[in-house]
Amino acid sequence: QSRVVRRAPGERSYHIFYQLCSGASPLHRKKLLLRDANYYNYLKQSSCLRIDGVDDAKRFSSLL
Repeated sequence: QSRVVRRAPGERSYHIFYQLCSGASPLHRKKLLLRDANYYNYLKQSSCLRIDGVDDAKRFSSLL
């Protein structure tokens, strides 16, 4: 059994959270007390907040 407690450099996980941070409306951001992805230590550990060619805000909008 193994557990991942840290991601490798350049690796992202929980893509929906990056999309939410990038594409949530001001109202949702306020209701969820949401900040930019670079605020969250777990997300910024890998130094990969963005992927070239991927628009997280657009993907979040498509999801909605």
